[in-house]
Amino acid sequence: MSYLAGMLSLPRISAVSLLLGFVGVGGASGCLYDSGNRCDPGQSYDPSSGLCVCSKASNSVTGDHGCVPCGKHELAQNDACVCEPGYQKPSGGTSCEIIPDGLGDACTADQDCATNPAFNVCHPSGDSGYCTNGGCASDDDCAGGYACNLTTTPSYCQRPPTGQTMACQSSADCAGYEASYCLTIMANACFVQCSLGGSDCFSGWECCDLPSLSFGVIKQPLCVPSGTCHR
Repeated sequence: MSYLAGMLSLPRISAVSLLLGFVGVGGASGCLYDSGNRCDPGQSYDPSSGLCVCSKASNSVTGDHGCVPCGKHELAQNDACVCEPGYQKPSGGTSCEIIPDGLGDACTADQDCATNPAFNVCHPSGDSGYCTNGGCASDDDCAGGYACNLTTTPSYCQRPPTGQTMACQSSADCAGYEASYCLTIMANACFVQCSLGGSDCFSGWECCDLPSLSFGVIKQPLCVPSGTCHR
């Protein structure tokens, strides 16, 4: 995240369910074994868990009633619909947008951002930077799933955190990405670490006190989709 940024559609997930089952049990929808009719359409039986799971071929995720297909230019990953390569979802948006040429190109100075005159600002990020546009007033001034960051002067269109919601088995898999924390409890996905009360999270995400909500099982506050950190 792809990140993944802003790239999820998780209105039904709270921080507690993030702890107990951010992606379900292997994408399980809770079907019990039935020798006559094991699973619903779009699901396959997982003998290791004894549950029905959304099949990869269905490109769908677990919903309240069976599997829900992902939308246009979306792929099912970690039981969430994420944008396919070359696309990103705007913060709070419902559909994936194509990333224009030049947006997000690696750079070290503004002079490196010559591919597209619309994205002629090199914003520093880690050891390098990325091409974007500055002077935005709202997310409407940003393209490709970027969001307007108004906390700096001048403002600029901020890229979604790299690696966000990327699949992982340990934080070593998230190393080098902005989403550097691997949440291994059910999710197995990379998340951005944050400071409570700070501004570490991408637009449309919020810093959640998961250590308190999980009674210390999760050691680090993490950015989660806004509205899902139910205290």
